[in-house]
Amino acid sequence: MSLPQTYQEVAEKLRVNLCNRRCQEYALEQHTRGYTDATTVHWKPRIVVRRGLWNFLKLVAQVKLGSLALPTAERIWLENVTAVDLGENIGVRFPRSFAHEDRSRVRAALAAHPGSVGPDLRDAIIRWSYDD
Repeated sequence: MSLPQTYQEVAEKLRVNLCNRRCQEYALEQHTRGYTDATTVHWKPRIVVRRGLWNFLKLVAQVKLGSLALPTAERIWLENVTAVDLGENIGVRFPRSFAHEDRSRVRAALAAHPGSVGPDLRDAIIRWSYDD
């Protein structure tokens, strides 16, 4: 499986808006790590590498999930699961280690707010968070 050549190519395949060059020049510092607004992924153009693509797809997942009011643990879990699915859609797989930090964040969020996620979904999220 080869990586896509550009992030614009990925955005087109996944049908999401990627900000234009003018936007990137205006706020280059914010574009380095990337961020989203309601319909657009703001991302600095660069060479596509597997780790960068993972981070980009998590931003795409945020756009796809929109403004759903979800508990923190569920949102982090859903962003990661969606990023894996999006990667499969473009023919790229990622190592489990890429989600290590998010798995820890999910465990912390569940510990801080134990009743925030329903029991059925909670079990699936806990299993995922310990799958290192």
